[in-house]
Amino acid sequence: MRDVCPLGELPKCEPCHMVFSGLAPYREHMASAGHAKRASGHAKRALETKQALAAGDAQPSTSTGQTATSEGGTRGGCASCGIPNFESSDAAFDHYASLEHRTQSLVLATYQARAAAAKEAEPVELPPEVLVCRAEEDFAEFCKKHNLFD
Repeated sequence: MRDVCPLGELPKCEPCHMVFSGLAPYREHMASAGHAKRASGHAKRALETKQALAAGDAQPSTSTGQTATSEGGTRGGCASCGIPNFESSDAAFDHYASLEHRTQSLVLATYQARAAAAKEAEPVELPPEVLVCRAEEDFAEFCKKHNLFD
């Protein structure tokens, strides 16, 4: 076994969502009781998902509306994370269970909610004494027109 990681690749533990600086801390983590507990829970959820697929249940993806099936992998990918398609149902379910996907989906949902609220907001009525320089208007000309900074 090599004690050096390939260039640019750090060892990581997907069930624990941890990245390590080298192989020694990674090996220590893999032998720890905390990892064993998280890994068994991760494996249990994955097994339950696979059993549901084997029973013929199709589960929709929360972020794309596409369906994962047991016959031929998935149709579509994850729009919120920019993944065009998945190699298999296992890859899709692992992705949807990942911390990265949940974080990206939460950020995207928050942004979309704020953007929708901003679109729905009515324009503000300003009193006539408030001057507004439009983006397409030159600021120097605007100042001259309204006798500002004379």
